[in-house]
Amino acid sequence: MDKYNLTVMLRYTDGRISGLPVNSGPGRQKVTDGLMELEIIAEERGGVREYKLVLAALEEKELKYLDVLVHSSVLAPEARTYNAGFTTNCAACISKYSEMHGLISAGPLLVSGEYILGAALVSADRFYSYFKVMPNELIIRHSMEDKRVYKNQEYILERFILGVPASAEEFLQSYNEIVSSYYGVTPEFLQNGFDPVPTGYCSWSCYYTLVDEEKLFRAERELMREYGQYAPNLVQIDDGWQIKHNFSGYWTVDEAKFPGGLKHLSERCVQDGMRFGLWLAPLLAAECTGFFEEHPDWKKTTRSGANSYLCGEEKVYTLNLDDEDILKYISQVFARARNEYGASYFKLDFMVFAIHSLFDREDVVIYESDYSIAVYRRALRTIREAVGPESFLLACGAPLLAGAGIFNGIRITPDITWGKNKAHPSQWDLIRMCSVSCIMRWFYHNHIFINDPDGLVVRDFDYDDNYDVTYNEARFWATAVALSGGSSLINEQIEKLGPARRALYAEILPPLGRAAQPAEFFEYPWPTRAYIPFEDGSRLWGVYNYSDKLEDMRLEFDAEKLVYDCWEHKALGCLKSMEMKDMMPHSAEVIYACKLPGEARAVFSDCNIFAGKGLFESSLKGEFLEINIKEELMNCPRHGIYVYLPCSNVLEEGTEVCRGEWGSLMKLEVQSSGIMRVKLALDGA
Repeated sequence: MDKYNLTVMLRYTDGRISGLPVNSGPGRQKVTDGLMELEIIAEERGGVREYKLVLAALEEKELKYLDVLVHSSVLAPEARTYNAGFTTNCAACISKYSEMHGLISAGPLLVSGEYILGAALVSADRFYSYFKVMPNELIIRHSMEDKRVYKNQEYILERFILGVPASAEEFLQSYNEIVSSYYGVTPEFLQNGFDPVPTGYCSWSCYYTLVDEEKLFRAERELMREYGQYAPNLVQIDDGWQIKHNFSGYWTVDEAKFPGGLKHLSERCVQDGMRFGLWLAPLLAAECTGFFEEHPDWKKTTRSGANSYLCGEEKVYTLNLDDEDILKYISQVFARARNEYGASYFKLDFMVFAIHSLFDREDVVIYESDYSIAVYRRALRTIREAVGPESFLLACGAPLLAGAGIFNGIRITPDITWGKNKAHPSQWDLIRMCSVSCIMRWFYHNHIFINDPDGLVVRDFDYDDNYDVTYNEARFWATAVALSGGSSLINEQIEKLGPARRALYAEILPPLGRAAQPAEFFEYPWPTRAYIPFEDGSRLWGVYNYSDKLEDMRLEFDAEKLVYDCWEHKALGCLKSMEMKDMMPHSAEVIYACKLPGEARAVFSDCNIFAGKGLFESSLKGEFLEINIKEELMNCPRHGIYVYLPCSNVLEEGTEVCRGEWGSLMKLEVQSSGIMRVKLALDGA
């Protein structure tokens, strides 16, 4: 027997509501209320059940919503509930089910009680669809936008999956496989030339809108001087490069700030081996810019007549994406940015306001040509065609799934810095919220999107935004950025950073490109441990103390492991568990643990907080241990390699750092890349 059951609710604009119980099991069925006929196709896929709904009108009527109500005993007040969030910039979290009542979400939802129930939308092609959490039921809602449903037309609604998995990870793996297959997403498409992820500089959280040519040239110079050996691959200018306003509508360069234009800056980036990126909010325009005076028909409001977004006292409206002239204009904007300015990376912001208003997510933008998500995706395809397949598109402030197969990357956190004019959480609250989101949205990375954790901000001075954090808090955020697996862009006036803060970025380079997943998925209120598993059985652990006081933390391993403290650059020997007594408040540790090899092996390096994973390999060749050192390791601040030796072996060079019944660890200082040959001898020989 299924552990959930379903009811379809048809909500008409005239107030009529029809409830249609449906069979939740696999197969094909049709139900009707005499006005509408609904076909439900359910198919077992990878441990979940995928539902496809096809709507047809028996009589032409206007529909407000089509709701699928999920009923289950697990939807209890105290059940632990995972919410992936609504937009790219929302916070992902673990809450009690009762704390989520009324919540609207678009990402996967999982509820854990006597069993786990997972639910997720797996397509976003035409209809604005989302979850609404109610006390005794979960609603999967399709907004039908008060539109007439016509006879002799089929309306294929958005697909969704439900499942009762053995674990949350199992459900999310199925989710990844279904979505990536549906949209034809591959790792090659996602990375789009970045190896493995965008790395370098972004102007936002250090200059905000006060960016100009001099500052950008200085930033590029400091990036290359301080971190050039790590081969950064991107310089991205954020808001402030354009004329008129944050939401200019025009998207042409402000020549007062950039008298030389942008082309020579992009050319300089290319000369240094980097791509050049731009921020735009292309689907909005502010009334104060005069844009709508030139184009009065291009303004669009929501169903209630409200403007889509308010920026201070300025009214900002969605562009009328029904208008083909607007799409041509958007195409011209991006063609100019690509061809004239030299940009090949685009951060597209505030995209969700083409769908709904700021304060009411159910107050949708109504387009005449089609349902809102179809119109939105058409605009995205227009942008993609204008910039070409080789450009990287990052979704920011966007619906989570509606850009799949078009966007390469998504933001997975709220902004790491907020202006003083906003309801400002504490600096630590921001770091905690963003770090939790990095961990809890790990599954998107390299499957549906490249994850973007927002910028690395590590300064110890206030840049008029209240962001002034302790060293431990800065290291905590650096840990979260590094273990997100995603983009790694420093947002700092690098020349103002002290040596310790400056070194934090060097420690997380070159990026690993793999995301850490929570060790205990439903840990409440946030995960304190996350790990990256490797094919050889080793793991890289992040351990987090969110508390305001000293805490004792612990790691348990499945067997005795060779353990290395990656931030402190200290080999700890062979351990079955690890105690971290009196871990400092607001601090994070990174621990690498690998199995005991059966023979002499190079096991880790002190070159970065990833223990040098992927930057060296070793093999035994007779009486010699051969270690192949990549050039990237030699570009790091430290070049130490730790070699494990069974009790029977010693090295003729190096320094012993620890020894036990399990064997010993020797440290070698590497002088160059390439093959390093170290002679072994028998202990005592």
